[in-house]
Amino acid sequence: MLLVAQVALIAYMYRPDRTGGPPAVQFFKGVTADQVAGVAITDGKQSLSLKKEGKGWRISTEPTYPAEAKKVEALVKKLLALNSSRLVARTDASHGRLKVAKDGYLRKLTLTMADGKSRELLLGTSPNYKTIHVRAADADNVYLVKDLSDWEVSAVPDEWWDTNYVNVNPADLKSLTLSNGHGRIELSRDGGNRWQAAGVPEGKRLADEALNNFLNKACLVQLGTYLGRDHSDGEFGLDKPMAELTLGLAAGSVVRLAVAMGDAKKEEVIAKVSDSPFYVTVHAYEIKALLDTTLAALLVDADAGVAAKQ
Repeated sequence: MLLVAQVALIAYMYRPDRTGGPPAVQFFKGVTADQVAGVAITDGKQSLSLKKEGKGWRISTEPTYPAEAKKVEALVKKLLALNSSRLVARTDASHGRLKVAKDGYLRKLTLTMADGKSRELLLGTSPNYKTIHVRAADADNVYLVKDLSDWEVSAVPDEWWDTNYVNVNPADLKSLTLSNGHGRIELSRDGGNRWQAAGVPEGKRLADEALNNFLNKACLVQLGTYLGRDHSDGEFGLDKPMAELTLGLAAGSVVRLAVAMGDAKKEEVIAKVSDSPFYVTVHAYEIKALLDTTLAALLVDADAGVAAKQ
């Protein structure tokens, strides 16, 4: 009789026409983003750990590479808000079938808090690309969760790399110097915050659109692959670079980027920036502006556009 009563109660609680439906379960209830100090992801074949370091995140590989903070923080935010009222299983007998078993899961997520405590979540099969079966590691209940996919929690390190190797706000620039195979460009802001260039021929001036496009490309360089830190400039030819960029910031700091020939077949170059210990590869199209831009390309006739403004 007791068993019948329990079954009846469950049927009543989860009946389709029940107003409001069953209560939603929040998997990381009580945890806030500022409490999360690490995220570990395991897919059964490999594991990855993301650890908070100051205001940023790092991938705990060897060596430890910078992680894309916005991507990690977006995942943490999604996990902390994760909830479901779709209970699909209540016993461990179904864990294997749904791929959320202790020794048979598709993903295991571990959030570590600043106080050292941790919580684990197991991700299993996906009935469709918008839903996935989820189980808290310390409970038997399995829920169907919306808006979470296993591809969002990859255990592959390079999918979490911070690929912004040079990332400077053009508005923060005070000066720029570029040397490449075509010559040298020297730019600086004057007292009125206007850009000036050294060596501009008489009758010429900087073209606003061309200059802004160039500055934007020079201030953002995305890497292709990390090569590590245990190298030297001479090893890659960076002691005699094919292009060298110096960005002087209004705050007084300087960022220097040196570029040397890499794998021509892959259309890659080798790069090293002064504020990072890592040598990297960069696809040639990413720094085409640094390799090809000339001062002449940034200039127009001094009276160009004057008539149109009058």
